[in-house]
Amino acid sequence: MPYYRVETYTTSGTMGSWNMDTSIVPFNASIAVSFSTSAVTASYKLQWTLTQLGPTDADTVGNWIDSTDIPPSTATASQTAFINPIARIRLVIASLTGGTITMESQQGFSTN
Repeated sequence: MPYYRVETYTTSGTMGSWNMDTSIVPFNASIAVSFSTSAVTASYKLQWTLTQLGPTDADTVGNWIDSTDIPPSTATASQTAFINPIARIRLVIASLTGGTITMESQQGFSTN
């Protein structure tokens, strides 16, 4: 079964990061962000890092980079794909009213 995760957010802020499985070869990860209703008004961005965080490390340890496909001030449902290994992703929600934001990530099987 592919590596899959989904989470729904109800508030603004910097959300906790998700780990990606960098051992999958070739690396590929799809990320989708959607809204619960058409009434949602939001501003958000996706960030990623190459920093491998240990089990006791806070997200502040990571060197976070804004996604070029889901940049700051994104206000619509969006998706992106990574083909080079990344260690973690997170959603930063600047504002959210009228519903919820859901982020999904999926990685394929390894061909090793």
